[in-house]
Amino acid sequence: MFTLPFEQINYEKIETFCKEQIAEGETIEYKSDFPSDLEKSISAMANTYGGIILIGVKADKTRNVPILPIEGRDLSEGLEEKITSICLRKIYQPYFPLVKVCPLPNVKGENKCVVFIRVYESDQTPHAINNNTNVYLRIKSQNEPFRKATIDEIEWLKNKRKKAIDLRETILTRAEERYQMLSQRVLDGSRKLRFRKSFVVPLYPANQIVLCYELFGSILRTLRASGFEMQASILERIGKTAREVVYYFDTPEVDSKENRYIQYGEFSSYGLVLRKMSFWEDCSSTNINKFYVNSLLQQIHETFKIGLLFYSAVGYNGLIRVGVDVQGFRNREMAWEHKSSPFGVESIVWNEAENQFSYTQDLLVLELEKKLDSVIPEIYKQFLFACGLGKDKNHLENVAVKHYNLIKQGQ
Repeated sequence: MFTLPFEQINYEKIETFCKEQIAEGETIEYKSDFPSDLEKSISAMANTYGGIILIGVKADKTRNVPILPIEGRDLSEGLEEKITSICLRKIYQPYFPLVKVCPLPNVKGENKCVVFIRVYESDQTPHAINNNTNVYLRIKSQNEPFRKATIDEIEWLKNKRKKAIDLRETILTRAEERYQMLSQRVLDGSRKLRFRKSFVVPLYPANQIVLCYELFGSILRTLRASGFEMQASILERIGKTAREVVYYFDTPEVDSKENRYIQYGEFSSYGLVLRKMSFWEDCSSTNINKFYVNSLLQQIHETFKIGLLFYSAVGYNGLIRVGVDVQGFRNREMAWEHKSSPFGVESIVWNEAENQFSYTQDLLVLELEKKLDSVIPEIYKQFLFACGLGKDKNHLENVAVKHYNLIKQGQ
């Protein structure tokens, strides 16, 4: 319901969602009819992570989950206009959510409906109500889902974008500094400048989404419960903590320092999930002039999947940035290593021009979950295009789809 295309929202979709018995919280609210303070719900969600409000759906007072069957509220003209008027008159800066009136099946001769309201996290905060005197935030408590923002939080909202962007960049910079510090004893010369990096991070981080002391256990449980046993074992075996993060730094044993490569991973209590690897291809004369694209694609897929699992485990549903950075791949053969055959290597294209590739995209957590199978191939297509494979659009798209399907199939 959070990311379903708006034109597809209808009563049947709402009923299916309510059958999941998801309790009210920061991003969900059920109302049997129009509340007297709807502006509070809308402005608080806009000030926090966004969410959905379902008017016409009564909630159980004990468990705060929808009561079935849905009763609805009276269907009448002008419901959408009523909400627009509330937002215009009672919220400052005015904020206008998406609103859709969804009629119930008329089986009893009654004209009933559910009013669906989708609120997105706003970039015009703070949104105040009560003649611009009160600013509210959504919180996780089901009994008291709102609270007034403190003076510091109002100041934060006023400068939300700049402060949040600064914090996000600080989180990413600290991760880079840790990688550089740890890699110094393993990598030297130009090998420091060759890497694959992928990450997901809240777009506008404000607070820790999980306490730093609970971070290790939360990540470990999430990985194991979701089938990432190898990653969980690595984290358990060599994971360490630093300021607000859990990280691992792995250097596979080889015969000499010159043939070593590194794998680095980081999980932040602010929501960063990052992986960075030096070029393992540099560790053998056979692969020294190759770049295996399946390694990159696998890394991106795992990073984004683990990020989604992490956010689900801690209940974060806000805006995120996904990113990929690759550096040092000029004058290399882009190749695909087929796991089914130890000598099966497919040559993709020779890259003679680009030495750096960077990509970022901003979207909701639930959008990434819904669109993962289109987001990752699009990144991969742009990478292959940068490497020189973009002459034939159909060929480029066919290669991207084929390779991504192989990754999903574990091949």
